[in-house]
Amino acid sequence: MRSKIIGRSLLLTAALIIFPAACTSADGDNEKGIKNLSDQKNRAPGEYLIKLGRGAGKEEIEKRYGRYGIVEMLSVGDRLYKLKIKEDPGPEMIREIAENGGAIEYAEPNYIYKTGPPGKRGKLKLGD
Repeated sequence: MRSKIIGRSLLLTAALIIFPAACTSADGDNEKGIKNLSDQKNRAPGEYLIKLGRGAGKEEIEKRYGRYGIVEMLSVGDRLYKLKIKEDPGPEMIREIAENGGAIEYAEPNYIYKTGPPGKRGKLKLGD
């Protein structure tokens, strides 16, 4: 009985050590096989989703991101805009600009999601 408990404890300890290492790999995959979301191929180039804070207008987006050449600004929900810019400084800079001033709740890349053929069950895939 005691050896059974010790055996299970060792097995559990080994699983706790090995499992986290198995969840990620050197190429940036996580436990679900999703690649690093900031990869260029997983997002529409130069497109971002910008969520305005309460009381802020789209002028705030124009003021903050106008220097990158706004190609399109489309309302896609309550205070949510899809922004397409000509000169893309990258997701980190877009987020940094959003964080300064408090008028923007968040800014994130417009990620590309793809599904399999109709009628076939499978996992949601990012990118190509």
